[in-house]
Amino acid sequence: ATSIAEVSGTATTAEELLTAFTITGGDCVDTDTVIVRALVSHSSSSGSQKVWRIRVDTSATGTTGTIVAEFQNNSASGATIPLKIYQDIKCKANGGNTLETAYTNAGAFSQGVLVLLATANIDLTTDWYIKITSDKAVVGDVMTFKYGDIEIHKA
Repeated sequence: ATSIAEVSGTATTAEELLTAFTITGGDCVDTDTVIVRALVSHSSSSGSQKVWRIRVDTSATGTTGTIVAEFQNNSASGATIPLKIYQDIKCKANGGNTLETAYTNAGAFSQGVLVLLATANIDLTTDWYIKITSDKAVVGDVMTFKYGDIEIHKA
């Protein structure tokens, strides 16, 4: 799946959904790997915290679901920062219908320290969603999803 529809956030200080990719039920099976790539950018009116998240969910709407990646950045006032986000999500062979992903937290840009593995209970036989969300601290920051790709690597 590919999305080239550019979306800028409108929320002032809350996490919001920018786009959701649909994974059709049955497209993924245990042992497959899902690769998420996105180009995003933010411009800042302050040095406040900006956060990008990738969530896995059974709903296409809202900011619910399991956070499988989190990218944080404080940028200087007035700066526009482009970020390339890359994340892998493993469909586990053991435990059936679960996803396991490296969860990056408190990293600058798209590089971070892996602090834990996030596991989401998703029924792979029905549609599920990979969401790109943003969260800004102050009015005036602009968070923009430029484009993204989802690849399913068959085991």
